Amino acid sequence: MNINTEFTNDNNDDPNPEEVMEASMEFLFEKIIQPMKGELSGEDVAMLGIIGMSFKIIAQQARTYEDSISGLVSDNEEDFYRN
Repeated sequence: MNINTEFTNDNNDDPNPEEVMEASMEFLFEKIIQPMKGELSGEDVAMLGIIGMSFKIIAQQARTYEDSISGLVSDNEEDFYRN
């Protein structure tokens, strides 16, 4: 189900984990963090930075994993490795 009417996926590829993370972080920043900017303490900002870096590391590791199995599995076995 696609609720974004302006969305186009011309190449029909799944977005990679880094693209998903980037879009998610952008949404959270625009809708939640930016409006609360004046209410956040220095400790809150530091924790948001740690969370953001953690998400980037997780996305990089997921991309590395996907890249590592992409050449190892056939099309029939690929679904086995996906959750």
